[in-house]
Amino acid sequence: MTTATSTLPLRDRILAETVKILGTEGPAALTVRRIAALSGCSTIGVYTHFGSKSALVDAAIMEAFAGLDRALAPIDTLHGVDRLLRGAHAYRDWALEHPLEYTVMFTPSITAGEATDASAQRGGLSLDDHVARTQDAVNRGELTGDTETIARTLWSQVHGWVMTEILQAGPGRGTPTDAARREFDAGVRAVLLGFGAPTTADPVPPVHTPRPAAVAPASPYVDLDRAAWTRLSASTPLPLTDADVERLAGLGDPIDLAEVDAIYRPISRLLDLHIEATRGLHAASSTFLREDVGGTPFVIGVAGSVAVGKSTTARLLRELLARWPATPRVQLITTDGFLYPNAELERRGLMDRKGFPESYDRRALLRFVSKVKAGRPEVSVPVYDHLTYDILPGREIVVNRPDVLIVEGLNVLQPARPTAEGTSNLAVSDFFDFSIYVDARTSDVRRWYVDRFLALRQTAFARPESYFHRYAALSDDEAVERAERIWDSINQPNLVQNILPTRSRATLVLTKDSDHAVERVRLRKL
Repeated sequence: MTTATSTLPLRDRILAETVKILGTEGPAALTVRRIAALSGCSTIGVYTHFGSKSALVDAAIMEAFAGLDRALAPIDTLHGVDRLLRGAHAYRDWALEHPLEYTVMFTPSITAGEATDASAQRGGLSLDDHVARTQDAVNRGELTGDTETIARTLWSQVHGWVMTEILQAGPGRGTPTDAARREFDAGVRAVLLGFGAPTTADPVPPVHTPRPAAVAPASPYVDLDRAAWTRLSASTPLPLTDADVERLAGLGDPIDLAEVDAIYRPISRLLDLHIEATRGLHAASSTFLREDVGGTPFVIGVAGSVAVGKSTTARLLRELLARWPATPRVQLITTDGFLYPNAELERRGLMDRKGFPESYDRRALLRFVSKVKAGRPEVSVPVYDHLTYDILPGREIVVNRPDVLIVEGLNVLQPARPTAEGTSNLAVSDFFDFSIYVDARTSDVRRWYVDRFLALRQTAFARPESYFHRYAALSDDEAVERAERIWDSINQPNLVQNILPTRSRATLVLTKDSDHAVERVRLRKL
C-alpha cells in the first residue's frame, strides 16, 4: 500500500491503485491479487466492493468521468461560445491535474478490452452534455453548422491537445506553462471561429461548404420534442387541480399544473389506450382458446435515478389513471419495501451499497410481481419507512387485484442475471406491460440531490427519530459537502453502473431539462 493512499477508505484505495496500474502499465498488468496487495486487503475485499475485475475497471472509469463532470459543472452557469471556450480550459486543467485518470478514460485497450458497455455508455453521457452545450451556442446564433459536427470537431481538438501534453510530460509531469495555455486557447478559438463564432480579432469570414442532409439513424423509438408531445394533450381530459399536484409533488420537484397538463395528461391517455388494447388481447385469447383466461392487473414499471422525480411521476400517473373509467383501482408500490432490513445489510457489509441491486431481496420482488400477474387475489409487500431508513417489522401493504399496479424503483428495469450454469432467469421487468424511465443529465440530478438534502434538514432530518437526524444541524457548507460525498460515492456510481444502462429497455423515456421540465419524450415503436 502506498503512503499516498494509505489513509483513504478501502474502496477508494482500491480504485486509486487500479487507476495507477492502468494508467502507467496498462490493463495487462492489472490483477485482482495485485490490487488487493497494494490496497492492503484480501482478494475477497476487492470482490466484495466490486464483484469482478471488469466491474472494478468500470468503476475506475466512471469515477474519473464523475471527477471531470465536477470540474465542468461551474461552466453550466454560462452560455453559448463563452461556455464552450471556458469549458475547454476547465477540461484541459482537470486532465493535466489527473493524467492517469484521463489516460484510463480514453485508452482503447482499457475501455474496449477490460471494461463493459456500462463505462462506454458513461463516456457517451459526457459527450451528450458537450453536444447539448454546443447546441446552445448554435441556438443562440453564435455558431453555424451541424451541431454534432461542431461538437466532435471541438472535442477532437481539445482531446488531441490534452493527450499530447500528457504524453510529452510523462508520469512526472511538470506545471503547464503559460505559453502552452495560450497555444491551447488559440487552437480552441480557431475551431470556434471556423464555425462562425464571434471574435474581437479581424478574422477571415468562415466558408461554409454545403453538406448533404444528414440521414437520421434508425431508432426503435419515436422521438418527440416538448411542443410535439404537448399537442397530443388536446383531446385528453385533465381531472387534477393545483391542490392535487402540490400534494403529489416530491420535495425539490417544482412541478405544476401546466407541466401535468403538457406532459402527464397525454401519458395517461397513452396508457389508457395500452390498457384497452391489452384487455382486447385477453378477450381474443379467450375466444381462441374457448376458455376464459381471465385478465390480470396491468403492471407499469417506473425507473430512474435518486432525485430525478420518478416518485412524483408514479404518483401523478396513479391519480390520473384512477380517474379513467376503465381503471378506477390503481395501486402504487415502491421497491424500497424489498430492501433487506438494515441488520441484514450490516451483516452482509452492504449498508454503503443501499440502493444497489445486491441490497434488495430480488427473489422476493420477483415472487411478488409474478403472483400479481398470475391473478392472485392478495399479495403483500413489506413496508419501508424513510424516516427510520429501515423495513418496519410486521407491517405490510396488501395488493388486491387492482386494475393497474405501478411498481416504482431504481432498478426495476434491470435484465435477469445469468445463473452459474449460464442459463437466464426471469427479470422483474418481464412482468411489466409498460415501463417508463425518467431521465436527466447527471450534473442536473446531482444538483437536485444536493438541493433536496439541504431542504430535508428542515423537514424529515429535523425529527429526532430520523435515521439522518445527525445531519439536521449541519451548516449549509457542511450539508453540501456531505451530500456531494454521498452522491459521488453511492448514488452516481449506482446510476452509472446499474440504472442508466437500463434506460434503453423502457417503453417510454422522459428526458428532463435543468428545471425539471420534460423537454423530450421517446416512445418505443410497437
